[in-house]
Amino acid sequence: TLALFAGAYSPNPALSFEPLTADRPFAQLAEGLSVSASPASLAADFSVNLRAISREALAGGNSGDAIADAAYAGRPTALTQRSPLFRLSQSGAAPEQLFLSLVAPPGADASLLDAYAWDGATWRFLPSQARAGQRVVVVDDVATLLPLPEPPAPPL
Repeated sequence: TLALFAGAYSPNPALSFEPLTADRPFAQLAEGLSVSASPASLAADFSVNLRAISREALAGGNSGDAIADAAYAGRPTALTQRSPLFRLSQSGAAPEQLFLSLVAPPGADASLLDAYAWDGATWRFLPSQARAGQRVVVVDDVATLLPLPEPPAPPL
């Protein structure tokens, strides 16, 4: 079973970015993802955009997100997707390390889940640990998690 990530680096002006600051060094989604960093490591301009794309939207082909659709089409067939596909985009200078926490879906045992990241061509296993009903991923090289260019905003 797995949790899925697809990342993007360059900001799309159509997206809303949430700054991570020393006072609030985290961002989260109700669908079960939180991203955090050590307050001391945060640059003043670092912000993230987090999105969750449901399994149903992906399976139905109506996600409205080209990167998510490509990631879903390339998913490992031997594994079962247990969470939404989480999309992370960043703006500004990334910290040296990020922490991703995924809440295990209802009825799932976090110790039996794994996390993977899409690099634009293949899925890559993300080492993680089970902690209190979550999978926690420590990302020491943020560029490897957010390697894809964000599609440009559609014309107005």
